[in-house]
Amino acid sequence: MKHFEVAEMMRRIGWQYVKYLIRDPIFTRFTEPMLKKVLTKLWIPQIIICYQLAYVNYFRYYTFIA
Repeated sequence: MKHFEVAEMMRRIGWQYVKYLIRDPIFTRFTEPMLKKVLTKLWIPQIIICYQLAYVNYFRYYTFIA
């Protein structure tokens, strides 16, 4: 395999993993609490955390996830 083929495969695998993590049962039980915990520990203001979670929710519901 050529380098660009491996890079393309890794990019696709990465996006499939992200799509898996934002699906409904996984997101509500694992991803959302973990995001809140990590962002809180990084001393990020609550308003930015809310905007970040709103963006993720927008991505979950209003874009094609296949």
